Amino acid sequence: MAEGKNPQLSSLEQSLINFLCSKKEIDGLVSGGSKRVRGLTFNIDMKNSKQPLFTVQIGMCEAAFNCMNGYKERGSCFGLERFIRDWYERPSVKGEIQSFISSKNKK
Repeated sequence: MAEGKNPQLSSLEQSLINFLCSKKEIDGLVSGGSKRVRGLTFNIDMKNSKQPLFTVQIGMCEAAFNCMNGYKERGSCFGLERFIRDWYERPSVKGEIQSFISSKNKK
């Protein structure tokens, strides 16, 4: 966890790392497998208020996903996009992302 990072973002980041590490299939997709995934970073970009994006960076690869539907908008993450979408589809994750966006829009 990055020092000074928003606690909600840190929680989502750790949730994604745990979810990806639980998937045996990623070992064939990512060199170093689940060890490599532990270096992932997660952020939510609120600059485009109509379509906020969450970004996932693993090493030098980065992909941006739509916060409203979880679909990839740009970039690549070692073929992990389908796993990231599966993670996003979990009701607790969707709710936490929506809650973060709502709290930022109020400010």
